[in-house]
Amino acid sequence: MQDTNESSQRLYLRLAVKLMLCVAVCGVLWILIQATGERSTVGKESAAVTFDVTDMKPGDVQTVNWANRPLLIVYRTPEWKSALETQANNRLKDPLSSKSVQPAEAVNVHRSVNPDWFVALGLGTGMGCPLRFIAPSAERYQGEPWPGGFADTCDSTRYDLAGRVFRQQSAQKNIVVPDWQFVDGKIIVSE
Repeated sequence: MQDTNESSQRLYLRLAVKLMLCVAVCGVLWILIQATGERSTVGKESAAVTFDVTDMKPGDVQTVNWANRPLLIVYRTPEWKSALETQANNRLKDPLSSKSVQPAEAVNVHRSVNPDWFVALGLGTGMGCPLRFIAPSAERYQGEPWPGGFADTCDSTRYDLAGRVFRQQSAQKNIVVPDWQFVDGKIIVSE
């Protein structure tokens, strides 16, 4: 009688273990399916977003939310544009942006479809941390290899006013520039 009882208990234990494994597998599959669905939704939401920049003046920098990521919008001053045009390229890791993510129209010294504006993902390319803008200053950075621009908040990687990373920095790539256009005082960003 004990053998029958033990055998019956083992059967129930095996059944319980198999049932728990089945529930765990179903739970993992459900989570994976949900995560895949969320990713495809984000892509659809970020198809094209418009930002009104009519109130911005040269020298203004805005950080806006685009597809749940920070997006930098910089209205360059004439001095900042000139500094980019005369900057020594030997200080940069990828001065021609050949290894960078940007639209074909932005492969230029300004890394922009319009030299007055710089639009880029506001995350560093090393650790993916937010960037902060540090305005260029001839007095403050006189004689320094970095004249101002963007700095990674985690590892202090330095980028110029076109989002190009300087040599001897931890990041290897320039800041990501999405597809965008300037139309009637609005910046339209598409993915």
